[in-house]
Amino acid sequence: MSIGASVRMLRHNALVFATVMPAAVLAVAGCSAGPASVESPVSVARADLPARLDPGNTRVVLMPVDIRVSQLTAAGLKEPRADWTSAARVNLVAALGAAMSERGISLNAYRVPESASRIHRDNQLRKLHSTVGGAILDHHFDRANRLPAKRDRLEWTLGRTTRELGSDQNARFALFVRLHADLPFDGRSAAATAQPLSSGLTATPVGRTRDRPQGSLSLVDLRNGDILWFSMVSRDPGDIRTAESARDVVETLMTGFPL
Repeated sequence: MSIGASVRMLRHNALVFATVMPAAVLAVAGCSAGPASVESPVSVARADLPARLDPGNTRVVLMPVDIRVSQLTAAGLKEPRADWTSAARVNLVAALGAAMSERGISLNAYRVPESASRIHRDNQLRKLHSTVGGAILDHHFDRANRLPAKRDRLEWTLGRTTRELGSDQNARFALFVRLHADLPFDGRSAAATAQPLSSGLTATPVGRTRDRPQGSLSLVDLRNGDILWFSMVSRDPGDIRTAESARDVVETLMTGFPL
């Protein structure tokens, strides 16, 4: 091959390389970003659920709140604090009660049954909800773990044993709440330097984090055990020992609440 032909071939190859490589780089970048680059929902509802349920004569029982506030040590360890958790629970329950009252809904605290067998039944139901809730977080809020057969439909149930809970608590629906927060020793939250929860919160894909999202809320129909609606919050909820932060968290969790 002559020198001229070789030069022309090299120029042709260089032109092809310059044209193809940027597209290839973009394609690889897009693949590596994957689900993490796509916004996930902050709440999901059953497909057959109306945009707004009729709140008339609606009674909702608030199940024992799964709440934990831990102290972050200098070594990065999490030490649960009973006093901080107690203060946060008071504020969170008050904020939930106020939010439901504004909607004309009666929110009643869970009453511990007198029967040991019913206490055991309710505890098992809470454990079942925790397991099912984990599956919902994995398969509805992490696009990488979507279940093709469900086609994004929220079709999860706790079973018809919830009827007994509804009868005991004189309620049509049950509200399950989970909220975990980690605060530095001086009580200041890392959220102080981040955007407020109420300003355009987006969910972090669950599969991309080591821990569960820090907050979730679900509405269960006690007539059949169906989980009607489920929401989550993944950012630092702030210092939920304060009433203001608790209200912000509740406002975010109840975005799109169907009652």
